[in-house]
Amino acid sequence: MAQFYPLLIPAVLIFLAWSSRRLKRVVQPLRLKIAVKGEELLAENNLSDSVKEQIHLMLDTAFGARRILLASLLAMPFFSIIALLNRRFFENAEREFHISDLALRTEYEDLDQAHTIVMFANNPILSTLVCAEFVVFLPVIMAGRMILYGTVLSPLSTASVLTRAIDQKGRYLHMPQSKAA
Repeated sequence: MAQFYPLLIPAVLIFLAWSSRRLKRVVQPLRLKIAVKGEELLAENNLSDSVKEQIHLMLDTAFGARRILLASLLAMPFFSIIALLNRRFFENAEREFHISDLALRTEYEDLDQAHTIVMFANNPILSTLVCAEFVVFLPVIMAGRMILYGTVLSPLSTASVLTRAIDQKGRYLHMPQSKAA
């Protein structure tokens, strides 16, 4: 068995390279959807600047965002503390990212969902770590806010607000593909 260990590392590397290419090929139609829907949403006048910034970020990171995922990993504990201690954190974020038009909100949510899938395909290991961090910190934030303020938050809205906050603060870490080359 020991004689096969030197073959194991190249085999794992070949598998990782193959699976990475396969994942990226599978999500290519979603990238195109992100590009089209993102541009359509940016042309809308009924969206706030914060929402448009978020859409720009989705467009910029559709082909890779390793740095922003790393920033998310590092920033999650800090934003969790801020979300726990700042009573108005969620109210301000909800107001800032509110989309009143139901059709636009649905389109934005579709875009966000497609972007999440593409991000996972681009960086499955980092994305899994970020998701694991959410699993750890969301219950703490939700329980802490219930204890401190008597407010009940849904896990989905809590995750959504935290994600947007981390994305907005970590945006400076991402360099769009066109400028990186």
